[in-house]
Amino acid sequence: MLDAEQLAALRPRVVAHRGRHAGYPEQTLSSLARLPGWVRAVEVDVRLSADGVPVLMHDAHVDRTTDGHGAVADLRADEIAGLTLLPAERVPTLATYLRACAARRVDVVYLHLKVTTRKAVEAVVADVRRHGMEARTVLLFRQVEKALRAQACAPELRLGLLGTTGENLDERLRLARAGTLWLLLMPRGDDRYLSHRDVVAAVRAAGVRAGASTLRGADAHQAALDDDCEVVITDSVHLIDGGGGWA
Repeated sequence: MLDAEQLAALRPRVVAHRGRHAGYPEQTLSSLARLPGWVRAVEVDVRLSADGVPVLMHDAHVDRTTDGHGAVADLRADEIAGLTLLPAERVPTLATYLRACAARRVDVVYLHLKVTTRKAVEAVVADVRRHGMEARTVLLFRQVEKALRAQACAPELRLGLLGTTGENLDERLRLARAGTLWLLLMPRGDDRYLSHRDVVAAVRAAGVRAGASTLRGADAHQAALDDDCEVVITDSVHLIDGGGGWA
């Protein structure tokens, strides 16, 4: 159980996974609006429509979260805009979401690029620049080569890598020390994070920013706090907000 002092220490590090607060659909404007004021950072997933518009969607297909069917990459932006995100919401474009984040004064927007072609990276970067969000955006990837491609396209943007483990740590630390990478995130899930705490220690010892993604239970949040993770991407904003319910 996290006490009030621990919760106060954790909150500045919290990133709302998929921009979500309990009871609202993931990656939506309504969920962003309902996040408590102390949440200053969000993480969302970005894909490209058939006509090259960045939209917020975690899955490759729209079937799970909307009343529509098919692959995001096969649907035009206007077709995606006509879908209903269940129970009653519209799929935001990245541009719309960035405007809402700017209005809400979100400090950091973590964009997990699910499609990493040059066209996709350039489209996302163009939206970020168009809305003046360069200083408040971090691009997230799972592979080094994809992060390097993004750096070549937008050297002013910060980059982070998900899925950092002992097996890939050396290369990632080298790039982080060289200034290429801004953040290294340990693997998702409570048990997996807890099993990689030695990796966090190595990252922090090297003077590199460490993070955890994606956490849910109290044990993992406590461990991330103890490990001095500077970024904690979590599905449990509602529990941290209320200060109760941890088991």
